[in-house]
Amino acid sequence: MIRPSETLLGTNLNSVWMEGTLVSDPEGSIDREGAPMCRFRIQEHRPTDPEPASVFTVEAMDAAFEGCRSRLGRGHQVRIIGRLKLDQQEVKIIGEMVEPMGILV
Repeated sequence: MIRPSETLLGTNLNSVWMEGTLVSDPEGSIDREGAPMCRFRIQEHRPTDPEPASVFTVEAMDAAFEGCRSRLGRGHQVRIIGRLKLDQQEVKIIGEMVEPMGILV
C-alpha cells in the first residue's frame, strides 16, 4: 500500500485524496502507450453539504489497475489517492492507489 505522507502528498503538489462511491462499473481499456487501464466514475462523499455532490472520472493504471475490475462494482465505496488531470474540458483523477473500503451502498 502506498503511504501518502511518505510518497505522494509530501513530494507532489498535484495530489488528491478522495473517498467516494462508484456510480458505474469499472471498464477496462488500453491507454495511448498500450498499458492496461481501468476507468470508472465516483461520486464524492459530502454528507453535510446541501449542494449536489460532484462526480469524477477515475483512471487507474499500473499497480492500481490490479483487481479494479474484479473487486469493484457500482455502489462500492473506495478511497483514491492520485493526481488531477484536465482532459478536454473534464477534470479526471489519475488513481495512483485505489483502495476498496469494504462498504457496498
